[in-house]
Amino acid sequence: MKHKLKSKLLLLAFICTTHAAYNQVQIGNDIIGEEYGGFFSTDLSSDGSILAIGRHAGDSIVGKSLVYKLENNDWQLMGKPIEYEENGTSSECSVNLSANGNRLVTGIPYYTRPDSLRYGLVRVYEFVDDDWTQIGQDLSGSLNGEFGIKVLISEDGNRIVVLERNYRPNSTEFGGRVQVFDIVDDEWIQVGSDIVSSEFIWDVAFSTDGNQLVFYGSVTMLFYSLSNTNEWEEQATFLEPKGSARGLSFSNDGTSLISFDRSNPRRELQVYSNENGWGPKGSRIAIDSVWHSQAVFLNSDGSKIAMTAYNVIKDTITNTIVTVNNYCYIYEYINNDWEQNFLFKSTENELLTRDIISVSDNGVIAVAYGLSGKSLVKVFDLSDFISSNSYITEEESPLYPNPTYGILYIQENSNTNEVTIYDPSGRLIRSQLIKNGEIDITDLNSGTYFLQVGTNIQRIIKE
Repeated sequence: MKHKLKSKLLLLAFICTTHAAYNQVQIGNDIIGEEYGGFFSTDLSSDGSILAIGRHAGDSIVGKSLVYKLENNDWQLMGKPIEYEENGTSSECSVNLSANGNRLVTGIPYYTRPDSLRYGLVRVYEFVDDDWTQIGQDLSGSLNGEFGIKVLISEDGNRIVVLERNYRPNSTEFGGRVQVFDIVDDEWIQVGSDIVSSEFIWDVAFSTDGNQLVFYGSVTMLFYSLSNTNEWEEQATFLEPKGSARGLSFSNDGTSLISFDRSNPRRELQVYSNENGWGPKGSRIAIDSVWHSQAVFLNSDGSKIAMTAYNVIKDTITNTIVTVNNYCYIYEYINNDWEQNFLFKSTENELLTRDIISVSDNGVIAVAYGLSGKSLVKVFDLSDFISSNSYITEEESPLYPNPTYGILYIQENSNTNEVTIYDPSGRLIRSQLIKNGEIDITDLNSGTYFLQVGTNIQRIIKE
């Protein structure tokens, strides 16, 4: 399904088998949210030309969904904003687009009906005659169940998945519920029975063919598949460390899945594979608590992971943000375990908002930032970065020899006189001048380092 393909392409945008120069180009104008009305969810069409935003409203602000189309390098509204009548104090909006961007599923988990009761609301729209037209009927859940806290739609727009995080079938029972629907004759018909858990469900994902589901409960992760009798059958259950901030992503071939727990103080990754039944693939990956992990993506065959993260440097007197260092890490499955490789670091003065990252199939990425009480979405084109011309081969590498015993030489055509050195976790070791075309790292311990010369980052092995 389309959202899995997008995860794959983000990974392709970030993976380098040799060494890569990071050169992002912003597409179109910034999209700025209203005061105190931040963005809760974003999604991109497969070609990156259509962007959906679900607004995370508060106080008396009415939640809405907005869809933009890139025209003449400018993001223009595609149809009218989709607004929802809301009588309560919050109206978060989850969104997901079909592959071509012409179908949109929206989830309003705190939607309040005219009788002042909250049952949540899910609607699906199709772009027809230059505006968004609802297809099928409204869907709603249980009272205060947060129905629609996450919604997913298939590539063709004919199947949706709805998460109800706090399902309440009666006054004494509560837990989580996942439902799947197909559109048949302009009506959403449920596929299989409800998948109900006695725990809150924090996240849900489904495979490319739409026949596999996995969700995170409070302490368990459960795998389901659609049987020949059109029922969801449990395939595997794993106990997971308790935490309220979860993330799930299937590989494109449906044989691997990554789970991500970024709850504080635990930040961990675990990959599972389906080889004669679901089971862990490699060791659990612990993330340095210094970094705030953002999002993880698994490539098409489940052999590589990309993770974005950031750390914040604040003024010690005013406690204001001075610098935000954004990182991307790569993990590769080698010799039956995960090996970490640092890829790039960029410094910004804005903070990446948690979770709100979307990527198209052709390497377009949308990111949402927090910005002084407002929200900001920027879209970048990484297609040059994922092209073969963006990679630096060993012959083109500006630094040699590699491995080295301590003295590196730089190509004569380089016009940079400074090098920055990082350890594999992305921590800055130092910056130093390049003297007479030489870089001296003899004082460093043996191991792997990343040296940045201009926009090029090269992995160096010090023996």
